Amino acid sequence: MLLLNYALKFGYVYERWLGIVMTMFEKDPGSPKLHRLRAIHLYERDWNLLMGVKWPHLLHLACDQKFINENCYGSMPGKECLDPVFVKELEYEIAHLTRQAVIMNDDDSKANYDWIHAFIANVVGPSKGRNKKVCIVHGQTLKEAKFHVQTKMGISKWHIQHGGFYPLLGTGQHHIPTHVAVHLQCTL
Repeated sequence: MLLLNYALKFGYVYERWLGIVMTMFEKDPGSPKLHRLRAIHLYERDWNLLMGVKWPHLLHLACDQKFINENCYGSMPGKECLDPVFVKELEYEIAHLTRQAVIMNDDDSKANYDWIHAFIANVVGPSKGRNKKVCIVHGQTLKEAKFHVQTKMGISKWHIQHGGFYPLLGTGQHHIPTHVAVHLQCTL
């Protein structure tokens, strides 16, 4: 705990936090298309703990101040990720029982708060109640991090890093840009 407190007090990023492994999963099993890969970033334990403790505070604060769409589920306080599935099943069942024609639109782009670019979240975060030092540590770690890919063939020797030519802007839980995926595949 002392090391985490030191990092927050001085905005320090430990060298071991900079090695991030991206585990690649096929969205369509058996069809490994570059644009259909999902990347899950595996972070160092203590950095993951630090972010896991500090982010929920901001999420609760953002919910209380109505900064996040109230129709979000999953990581939202008081809601479960299965709730929207249950609601959709009820809607289909009601339409079936009442013999009503139904058109469903699943455009939830307003609800995708996890696609907010990390640098924007870190710039805006302090004005919304987030600790400035947490923003500094988070942003500096992602800026300097070296991302290695892990597939069934192992972990790549080569890495990519955030930069002007290959900007890595997200938090790591969604697809990676095709130009980055092509570069990574060539280095395996």
